[in-house]
Amino acid sequence: MDVPSLRKQLSEISEAIQQQKMVLRDLEQRQTTVQGQLNALLDPVTRMPPEIASEIFVQCLPEGYTSVSPSQPPTIFLHVSRSWKDIALSTPALWTSLTDEAISNADQLEVFERQLTFSRNLPLSLSLGCRKALALEDAEY
Repeated sequence: MDVPSLRKQLSEISEAIQQQKMVLRDLEQRQTTVQGQLNALLDPVTRMPPEIASEIFVQCLPEGYTSVSPSQPPTIFLHVSRSWKDIALSTPALWTSLTDEAISNADQLEVFERQLTFSRNLPLSLSLGCRKALALEDAEY
């Protein structure tokens, strides 16, 4: 075999690989879509009126919660399914308790701002704390 024919073969193989990758991406996308549709049909929350689902979500909030932890309600509702996320985002009562922990760093500031938006016009409960003890000589009175 000569160099030009080997380069041509290599090019054809590369093109075939790219085509197969496109087919695979398409199949994976279709699989995700069908899995989402199946999940929606099997999810009892999606089969009830949104008002009832919203109230269930509100009742799931821990007593006196003040944090927006990714592994706790209400934030965890955003990661279950698209329908749960839609219900959680359309339920302002889930987002009315705010804490300064939500703004302890720049990354979390966005979470805090989103929570303010999600709570819409409902009254807010804000919990502030002091993480660093102040020495009396540093304090200004």
